Amino acid sequence: MEQYGYNKRLQHETVQEEEEGTAAGKVSIEALCTIYGGSIVLRRWLAAIIDFIIMILFVSFWDAILKVFFQIHTINLSLLDITTYILFIFFYYSLLEGLTGYTIGKFFLGIRVVDEQGDAPGLVKALIRSSTRLLECNPFLAGGLPAGLIIIFTRRKQRLGDLAAKTYVVRITDLAADKQGNIAVLKPVFLLVVLFGLVGGFFGVLGSNDFIHIRSADVEEAVIEEAALEDYDVVPSDNEFISEDKRFKIIAPYDWMKDPASEGESNFTLVDPQNNMIRILYRNLQPDEWRDGLLDEYKEAFLEDLETYADVKGADKPFGKTIDGYKALQFTVLAEVDGYDYRYIATFMQTESAVYQIVTASFVDQFEQVENVLLNMIDSFREKT
Repeated sequence: MEQYGYNKRLQHETVQEEEEGTAAGKVSIEALCTIYGGSIVLRRWLAAIIDFIIMILFVSFWDAILKVFFQIHTINLSLLDITTYILFIFFYYSLLEGLTGYTIGKFFLGIRVVDEQGDAPGLVKALIRSSTRLLECNPFLAGGLPAGLIIIFTRRKQRLGDLAAKTYVVRITDLAADKQGNIAVLKPVFLLVVLFGLVGGFFGVLGSNDFIHIRSADVEEAVIEEAALEDYDVVPSDNEFISEDKRFKIIAPYDWMKDPASEGESNFTLVDPQNNMIRILYRNLQPDEWRDGLLDEYKEAFLEDLETYADVKGADKPFGKTIDGYKALQFTVLAEVDGYDYRYIATFMQTESAVYQIVTASFVDQFEQVENVLLNMIDSFREKT
């Protein structure tokens, strides 16, 4: 009986609101929303899924652009990716809903965001409405369940963002023709955006594959963009890279990666998005090969080999150091390869069973910015015998 009485009161209040709206000569949006059932929730949920897919496509496309054209490598859920996603949410929803009342998902599901008069809410209301979206409609937070529950249990089918902005979501067919927006223009525009998103998303997926990473063997031929480099004074993370034969390991920043193109040329090669490189070769020693001056011989052999394809402009005096408890010899070399100037750090180390050659290469104009990280990577070398 109590439920029956509540329904009668609700019906009476709705009729009153509709009559007041009719008497005023306009559609009562608030009264309209009170009679909506579960179908409006389903439409909004499906629209949110479409919008989420579109955002993922565009964010993936943007991530690929950073990798391919600016040589900035980002990983999933990195700070840059998360920031891009958040900014895209605000621009996508605030601009589209504020100016048109639609997102692409809402448009194709036949619903529109409106204010009390049935018009597009404007940028301020749309921004307020979007401010709670990460909390209510986050696809990673129970698939947007909080927003769905709030919509179901509010009288005018509003989530928190709607309540704060005084906005409503209604079916287009329930609006007068002059309140539906310029559908004839929006439809082809939104279709083009979807098509562009699909193409861009496909490019983004491809861009996450290894083909976008410039091969270390082709570093000399790459056109270097003068992009801002990260501060490499401190290794930003301590990812461990182990050689294929499990013989040794080094520690490198998160954005360095193994270069499969170097197989056969070295035992181990890493490159980063700015085309810096570290390459390690080793040769097992026989007992009769142990002698003083062996590292100096390897140094001379390295310089002779370098001169076969590069114009060596100078080499600093080698100095001794210790790496992983073993004696090592290290020096820097300036050389020109195909018109580009490179600074090499060459390190030779003798262990109980082998001689290791560790060579890093960097463009001269980048060397000061990456020198510390290159040295840290060399010093992190550990034999795993």
